[in-house]
Formats: sequence, C-alpha cells, structure tokens
Amino acid sequence: MTASVHPETPVDRPPALPWWRRLLRSPLAGAAVCTVIAAPLYVTGRGMELPGYLLALVAGWLVAVSFVGATARLPAPWGIVLHIAGAVAAVPLLIAMASPAALPEDVPDPLRALALLPRLAAAPAAGWIWLTLLARISGRVNAGSAARAATLAVPAWRHVGRRWILDFPAVPIGSRSLRWTLIAAGGAVAAIALTALILLYDTVTRLGPYPLILAFGLLLALPAHAVVTALLRRRTVPARIEVTVDALRIFLDTDTDTDTDADAGGARPAFVAPFARATLLLWEQSGEGARLEARLADGRDVVLLAGVARAPRGSAALLPPLPRKVVELWAGSGLERRPTRSDTRVAFGPRRASGQRKTPA
Repeated sequence: MTASVHPETPVDRPPALPWWRRLLRSPLAGAAVCTVIAAPLYVTGRGMELPGYLLALVAGWLVAVSFVGATARLPAPWGIVLHIAGAVAAVPLLIAMASPAALPEDVPDPLRALALLPRLAAAPAAGWIWLTLLARISGRVNAGSAARAATLAVPAWRHVGRRWILDFPAVPIGSRSLRWTLIAAGGAVAAIALTALILLYDTVTRLGPYPLILAFGLLLALPAHAVVTALLRRRTVPARIEVTVDALRIFLDTDTDTDTDADAGGARPAFVAPFARATLLLWEQSGEGARLEARLADGRDVVLLAGVARAPRGSAALLPPLPRKVVELWAGSGLERRPTRSDTRVAFGPRRASGQRKTPA
C-alpha cells in the first residue's frame, strides 16, 4: 500500500476567548491586583517589608510583560519600533525614579510613602523590556541560525489507507506526573528564593530589584529549567500516532522507518483514545510546549512531549500542523473545537449544551 506524504496544512483560526477571560489573563490585570494589595502597605509605612517589596517587583514586571506582548502582536516593523521606543524611554524614567525630585512640602506623608511603589516597580519593568528587546534583536540579526532552522526536517503526516500516521520522537508522560514535576520544580525554586530573601533581606534591599531579578534568573530559574528539561529529555522514545475514523492510537518504541501497519506483527498500542470517550484532544505545534495530549472520561490520559524530546540530527523538535482532514474527522466524531490561547494550539472536547460555559485549553 502506498503512502502519501502531506505537507503542512493550516487549520482554521480557533474561536476567540470571551472578553472577561482575556481580562483575567491580562498581565495588566495582575499588575493592578498587586498594586491594590500593595498600596495600603506603603501608605501605612510597611512597604519595604517583604510582602510589599515583592508585590511592587511583580507589578512592574507584569506591566512590562503586557507592553512586550502588545509589541509582539503589532505588524512588522511597528512592533519592534515601539519596543525600541519603550526601551529608550525606560532609561530616563528609571533614572528619574532612582533619584526623584523632592515632593512639595504640603504632600501628606502617606502619599510620600506611596510614591515608593512605582520607584521599585520601575526597575523590573525596564529590565524586562531591555532583556526582551535584546533577545528580539539577536533573533533578527542571527540570520545564520534562522537559515539553519528553515532547513531542519519537520515530522510529516502520511495518509495510509483510512489512517493518518505521524512518526516523531517524544517524551511520554501522564498529565498528572507532568503537572507534579513542574509544581515540584517551581516549589523548590520558590522555597530557595524565599529562604534567601528572608536570610539576606538587608543585603537584598541594598542591591535593588533589578540585580535581584537578574540573580534569580541566572542562579535559580535557568538552572531549574535546564535540570527539568534534561530529566525529561532522557525519556525520549520513538513514537507513532495513528488517527482513524473512530480513535487515536499511540505506539511507543516502534519501528518508524516503514510505511507498514504499525500494529502488524503483534505490536499493540500503548494508548487508545476512542473519540466517543475522549474528554480532551490537544495539539500544540511549536515551542518547548509542543505536544499531543489525550484524556479519556475514565481519567486515563497521556501526554507526548515533542518540544523537549531529543530530536535526531537535522530534525526540528516540533510538530506539524494538523491536516485539515484530521480536524474535520475530529469535528465529525462527536467532538467540538474549543477556544485556545494560541494560534498554534488546537483542542477538541465533547460537545456541550448551548448554554454551558466553555473552558479554554
């Protein structure tokens, strides 16, 4: 039986999230919450204690995250132009915040104390804007890396009979195991950071917020990310997924060099997700989060991580877009398309009543 290789086929844009869900996920909303909680601490003279100090840093960082995200959504070249303008404007703003002019004598003391909040928030905001600008410019300047990335082989779908087949290296893991791995790593980093802040509080306050954030990233966040990625990457195995008219089948440690039937010769799928019993089918194409996630009504699930898997030389650690025929197959098997937060993510779940709330994937 001959197999036809299908190029990447883009799928329809997912439905947009409701405005109130977008607001809840907005970094500016998080910054506003941090500011509202921190303001009474500064007004009462307790702003430089640990809670108020951390809230100011997080609020400033969230404002910068919102600004950088807005520039990324603008069409070229206006996005990077606005990013550069914001970075340039952040320099005098940071200098002014570091050495502010004396406030008028008639300003009440609570307002004087409250003015310390934006001074502390300005440093992480400016630092994040500059760090992301440097990363953005370096990505544009490094044309050699871009050219190399364009030549990397991407896993390709094959249409064999009535089946759609994709072979790729993956890290198989349960969603609960993955969640607890990330929680354990984040908890360990947070515990170390809070312990250091408590034991070295006087030193930390003298250093200022920007060196503190830089030290946190270099000494804690990056090493933790590298350790978790290395541990997951060690579990890479050859994986094959088959989409048929009624189910998604996953085979692990299979011979993926042939176009023959994967379950021929006695090979049994490691996981079968009948569409009639599936509560979630999620497909993420790019980034370290590239993965396939399948969840059943009885609680069983599997996640195939492609973004952190050890890819063969000359191959990209990502997934191709879902063929349009596969999307139509899922949509016609009792599942419905769910709203997602990214254009590279496709999610399907059971059909719901017209008035029932839909949770974004």
